[in-house]
Amino acid sequence: MPDPAIDHRGHADITRAIEDRTDSLVIERLLVKKGMPVSLLGKMKALTERAEDFNKSTSDVLDAISEKIHLATIKRDEAADKHHGYYDGIIQGVDESVAVIDRLSNLPLGKDGEG
Repeated sequence: MPDPAIDHRGHADITRAIEDRTDSLVIERLLVKKGMPVSLLGKMKALTERAEDFNKSTSDVLDAISEKIHLATIKRDEAADKHHGYYDGIIQGVDESVAVIDRLSNLPLGKDGEG
């Protein structure tokens, strides 16, 4: 998922949304400056647009966070595989040492009681 903070794909859509919101704010401010009250429907429309924009932005941010978590999970799993391989090598060396010690200690004793 794209990160809206750094992703510039869909730039035209963002630009259009900004232009629409700017137009809406300018009209609202002009009506208020002229002493003309904004209708309840106008206010409801403006609030609805703001809420929709907020929800869309929040969804985009959450999608970007989800993608970052997914990438972090992949990196963690790759690191775990490397570390498991490293420690598997160490454990294998220890296991081989134990096997050698077992073989040496299980040899028949000589006449003098030593192996």
